[in-house]
Amino acid sequence: MFSSNTSAVTDVQLQMLGIDQMHADGFEGAGIVIALFDSGFPGVNLVPAFQSIFAGSQIKMTMDFITNSGNV
Repeated sequence: MFSSNTSAVTDVQLQMLGIDQMHADGFEGAGIVIALFDSGFPGVNLVPAFQSIFAGSQIKMTMDFITNSGNV
């Protein structure tokens, strides 16, 4: 499957999205910037699966559109 770090459930979800084919075609996600709009992920900074994103300073910007601030 994709990696020894993913669970069987995650592998199925990735296959449903076609990620397995994207990987086979050479697309691994390097250099990709993604914009995510959501109502929030309370405690996301404490979830182990997201630690590398915070440690690697991969979050480029945050915005609270309700209070018009960067404090999310």
